[in-house]
Amino acid sequence: MATLLIAGASAQAATFAYSPTDLLLGFRNGGVNDFVVDLGPITSWYAYSSLQPNTTYNITAYTGSQLSTVFGTLDNVSFSAFADVRTTTDPRFPIQTIWTTAPRLDIGTQSDPLNSRSQFSQANTAAKIDGIAIGAMNFSGLPENDPGTNVTTSTAIEIPATYSDGNGVSYTKGVGSAGNFSGTFPGAVENTTPSGFAGGGVPIISDLYGMEPNAGGTPGDYLGFFTLNPDGSMTFTTVPEPRASALAAVGLALFAVKNYLRRRS
Repeated sequence: MATLLIAGASAQAATFAYSPTDLLLGFRNGGVNDFVVDLGPITSWYAYSSLQPNTTYNITAYTGSQLSTVFGTLDNVSFSAFADVRTTTDPRFPIQTIWTTAPRLDIGTQSDPLNSRSQFSQANTAAKIDGIAIGAMNFSGLPENDPGTNVTTSTAIEIPATYSDGNGVSYTKGVGSAGNFSGTFPGAVENTTPSGFAGGGVPIISDLYGMEPNAGGTPGDYLGFFTLNPDGSMTFTTVPEPRASALAAVGLALFAVKNYLRRRS
């Protein structure tokens, strides 16, 4: 077991620090508030990047106690992970590339891979993902976001489930009642804890896929899986070997860093 340091738990801060292409976690239970967590750049989640293959990492961007504080109980809590690319200037991934989770029906069996779709179709989902990220950032700067009463750090924020400001929205509003990014994604991306989960239930698992836009509907890249435990803690387990396209994207990112360091030396 390793400790994931991509986006470590931070001290209380006024601003939720999201950057484009960061991987987010969204939690909800149909109640008053949602919980949104920033897990850092999506490229950091590929094996052979900052993570080792076939390794389990502790998620440290939030704590199980924070999750319990937001929801009171961890029973019947739904969650998903998601990220997107909304610019043509990113050399690593095409515009409208998206990443999201698929829940496992059997914890021992990987879910069916999520398929890529056309750039137009994925743009609709990416817009919903962007809306959730913007909503978390915007709410974090409002006077009503009181870190003394809400869970608010640079990597995790409690936000009203009804929040909308014209640009950003809550996780509940962005993912929609059916958990499919308000009808823009073909299938539910959320996993939900059962009743009795907090009392020592079986952990639940969701697989993470990356989908570059492709009208042919090819299977997405499989990055690994998240495990949510009954105490609210979470881990991420990488796959032994990501697909070639994923490795190529990470290679581009590492090449860019190498050139940057060379220019500075």
